[in-house]
Amino acid sequence: MISPPPRLLIVSPHNSYRTARYIQAARQLCVDVLLLCGKSPWALPVDQPGLYFNPEHPEAVIQHLDDMDIIGVCATDDSTVELAAQIAARHSVRTNQLESVAFTRNKGLGRIRLKQTELNCPWFIVINGKAAQNDFLEDITFPVVIKPTQLSASRGVIRANNYRELQDAIQRNIRLLDQEFKNTSYEMLIEEYIPGEEVAVEGLMYDGELHTLAIFDKPEPLTGPYFEESYYVTPSRHSVSVIKEIIATTTRACFAYGIHNGPIHAEMRINSNGIWLLELACRTIGGDCGLLIEFVTGSSVEELAILNSLGYKPTTSNNSGAAGVLMIPVPATGILRRVEGIGAARKISGIVSVEIDIKTGQLLQQWPEGGSYPGFIFSRGDNPTEVEKSLRLAHEELNFVVAPTLETTTN
Repeated sequence: MISPPPRLLIVSPHNSYRTARYIQAARQLCVDVLLLCGKSPWALPVDQPGLYFNPEHPEAVIQHLDDMDIIGVCATDDSTVELAAQIAARHSVRTNQLESVAFTRNKGLGRIRLKQTELNCPWFIVINGKAAQNDFLEDITFPVVIKPTQLSASRGVIRANNYRELQDAIQRNIRLLDQEFKNTSYEMLIEEYIPGEEVAVEGLMYDGELHTLAIFDKPEPLTGPYFEESYYVTPSRHSVSVIKEIIATTTRACFAYGIHNGPIHAEMRINSNGIWLLELACRTIGGDCGLLIEFVTGSSVEELAILNSLGYKPTTSNNSGAAGVLMIPVPATGILRRVEGIGAARKISGIVSVEIDIKTGQLLQQWPEGGSYPGFIFSRGDNPTEVEKSLRLAHEELNFVVAPTLETTTN
């Protein structure tokens, strides 16, 4: 009997747009790949070998993989990082402890862990779904932010400035989470609102050493009531001393959580009281924003993550100039009729591309219920200020014509 070849295992949910990019990156690196997926994914090569698993009961496929020679494991998305860590541990390849990964997957667990460290941590409380909704309210100082503990992309994240707004935000999240988790239980995190400028850090951990790939400024103020992201611009315009502290805070957060290997995406806020960690995820940057990493480093973020999983330290180049992306905001909830001004937006100086992913007739859903952007605008220039200006001018040219649906979520 011929033994199967040693392979890199890529673990992906069925609806991930990242899967094909990881497969393509592995093939460019001449790495043999086995795909483990929730069910048949989108737009993959027909000759790609794969296994499918039940996300609620992955035990059978985990045992099946015991007979295979797995040389590395990559998770494409947040929802598969815990399964990937389980499998990697069984095959003694580069990974993180499952408990550490759980800190990054659950915002409540992450806050509890952060509170045990010397890092800045806001006041917070975790509430259990629909239970005991009123017995904690008297101790809250506003403003606060409420967020589901296990959703990403700012879904369900709402700022509340008083008790009425908080109760409304709780009910809105209950409706969202009832649909998302069906009959399973869920939790929500209520925490102190942290003012300040926001940045994102993209990096790779290699045996406890942080290799920073990029630091992104988020020049659009994210003050609420919802927190749909928009502009990412690199390099950061913060001072050298602040950038050093951003990197140091990211490193300390990784150690606090126990993340020693693999990709990390951190988000934090900066104010007069220091740097505050908002989120630490052991995955690559989301959306098409990963294309910015290739501009900065000369390699795709998927290639870098794969090489890291196989035990190779990242070797990157530092391109001069600046780059940025606008995750195009959703203008209204409804059915898309057409997008006007794409040609004019592409003609703006510094614009590299305008990518509209949504199709006519599809549903646009605003935050906090929504989680998908209708498209992306990319820009390059000599400096971050020039890049940001190009993105804003291009966005002004776009007009999304949206027809309202019969039922929309309102405040």
